[in-house]
Amino acid sequence: MGIANSQVVRFTPRGITDSFDATDRFAGACRQLTNLIFDQSNPELVVTRPGVTELVNLADHGFGAGFISIHIAVGTRIYGMIASTFAGKDVPFCWDLATGALVAISGATALNTPDSPEVADSDWTPPTMAVVGVKILLTHPGYSNLPKWLWGTTVLGGSNQTWGSVLVLDSAAANADLTFTAVSPIPGVITVAMHNEGGTKTLQVSVSGLAISVRLATTAGVITSTANDVKAAIDGGSAAGLTTVAVQGTGAGVVDAFELPQAFNGRRWGDRYNFGYIDLIDPDAPTFDASTTFPNTLTGPSLCVVNFSNRAYYAVGNIVFYSDVLDPLAITNADQQVTVGDSQDIMAMSGLPVQTTGSGMLQTMTILKDTQVWQLAGDAATWNLSLSYTSLNVGTNAPRTLTQSPYGLYFSTTGGIYFLDLLGTLRPVTHSQGDLEPDVQSPFANAVNPSRWCAAYNSHVYRVAGKGLFRGVYVFGDYWFDEQRRRWNGPHAFPYDCASAVDGYFVLSTWTRPGLLIRSNPSQNTSFVDTDLGTLFNCNLISATLPKLEWVAMKQVVESTLELAASDGDIAYLVYAQDEFGRNLGRVVVNVHSGGSPWGSFIWADGTAWGTSNIWGKGSAWGPIQRVWGGTDRYLEFNAYWSSGPGSGLRWGTGAQNPPGTYPLEWSAPLVFEKIQLRVDCVASGEVGIGTLYLKAQKTGYMTFGPRIVP
Repeated sequence: MGIANSQVVRFTPRGITDSFDATDRFAGACRQLTNLIFDQSNPELVVTRPGVTELVNLADHGFGAGFISIHIAVGTRIYGMIASTFAGKDVPFCWDLATGALVAISGATALNTPDSPEVADSDWTPPTMAVVGVKILLTHPGYSNLPKWLWGTTVLGGSNQTWGSVLVLDSAAANADLTFTAVSPIPGVITVAMHNEGGTKTLQVSVSGLAISVRLATTAGVITSTANDVKAAIDGGSAAGLTTVAVQGTGAGVVDAFELPQAFNGRRWGDRYNFGYIDLIDPDAPTFDASTTFPNTLTGPSLCVVNFSNRAYYAVGNIVFYSDVLDPLAITNADQQVTVGDSQDIMAMSGLPVQTTGSGMLQTMTILKDTQVWQLAGDAATWNLSLSYTSLNVGTNAPRTLTQSPYGLYFSTTGGIYFLDLLGTLRPVTHSQGDLEPDVQSPFANAVNPSRWCAAYNSHVYRVAGKGLFRGVYVFGDYWFDEQRRRWNGPHAFPYDCASAVDGYFVLSTWTRPGLLIRSNPSQNTSFVDTDLGTLFNCNLISATLPKLEWVAMKQVVESTLELAASDGDIAYLVYAQDEFGRNLGRVVVNVHSGGSPWGSFIWADGTAWGTSNIWGKGSAWGPIQRVWGGTDRYLEFNAYWSSGPGSGLRWGTGAQNPPGTYPLEWSAPLVFEKIQLRVDCVASGEVGIGTLYLKAQKTGYMTFGPRIVP
């Protein structure tokens, strides 16, 4: 007999929202889909997020377990910076994914590598990398704190160094001479400099040859100073007789550095390390160095860098400097710069093709400031370089969330995730263009240290992660936006602070596991694992309260069903019915088996059939063992092409496909409520699948007792 005064309510998980209630949001709204993603083959199901696996532990290759501050993918190689080798310094690394081997990068020294950033929870200026010509450029906050000694190799003691060397005299070798011999006469002013790291230092310079004098020095060419830097200039004049320069340093301290730069290459004392670079002119033997631009130098350390029109564009404050074409170290003309808007610093930059009605696709560069979006188009070589604003009240405080996709640019703002499409339209990320309000806004609007947030795009998934406000608590969250479903899932549990995309998967690094490069797949496939670096994790679905019924009365539920899957295993689902405050109204444990029920628990009409194992419904024990197509053996021999390996109904290409089943939820008592939400918990597995809930709600005949009273 049917239940009188009842109405069937359907819930199918469609995505997450900030809203407590689904009535005015969308059908299937959830508060939480932790470690659950959308099944790409079955729109009614959510399945387990793929676990993450180790690509390489750089500590096994001589780097130590250092914090990885940045990495990017260039072809099949991952280039980045890691705290290692030199105390307090970041050094470059390269890992080849195709060969599974480290590619050695030469040239890194304690003088040309940047200071390692803090790993603590605090805002920072994140490093950036960009490829221009045969160089990978690096901007890094550590370059703002260095004594910037330029252009040359580092030598500890010794004599007869080549012209342009940076001579380093360790305090342990006090009073030792460093002798410099010119390989050829070079006119002009040569600077000998000492960096003072504490205590009293003495710099003594003696020269031999013609037309040589020591300037800016005390008697007998000796400088004694407690200042940070002391220097003496040696005027080589125009004569061709310069032969040797002897340098002697005395006093306590860590390191005394003396620089004799090459006068002919345009570098000079006072130039700075504004950025680093990896030279790939020989890809199998890359080299690292640090630099500024020349002959026109940057006015300060670069905040970020991007390739646009085969030029390097460096952001310094609110100015963008651009290099010569395919020569990122050269700025030939002093006017190769553009001032962007007001005095706010530039936060991030990225290229974006824009569709125009008259000129087809137009290449532009998007420039983000804290509260502004600008677009740069054209090129100085074609006399059409132009700057225009897109918004003067929307920008980003999270530079690493700026990410390219085939459809435009994603980035985080104080109002949520925004999207700049190929028509130049800036709008929040919503389910459709007709929607004005985003589904998820709170975690991004309430981000903690937003400059630490990061994002990447791959295979129709934009993922963004960081610490923010979730359900009233500040926690780490990883949120995925699926462009096919146009909905969010998450927050997922694995923490990371840098992400890059390569060959259909993500490469991650995390402060919790320093020195590791980690693989994360955007969807389930044949390489699926259900652990994060070997650690099990749980899946958790919490719906928003189901849409309100037009009844001024309490409701009760006796009959309800839920679609669940276990494609080749036994999964225990914990199903909770809760009120709007998260208080449990009922709890059911549903044990789901693939293909039938365990022996002795037969249920009439559940689809159980004679099978091949001790689980009823999986085959016969009589005769040869039934084989499943997909093994490594040969037909009609002892091991045939048919194999008994497990299959999955959810992982594409790994075996037999088993659809989810519908299970009754046998509550111990009727569920009585004004509002109700569903919660489902289970251990992560490739067999997990959660689908549609049906419940039959009945009027009780009396109105609510109030939100604090549970009958």
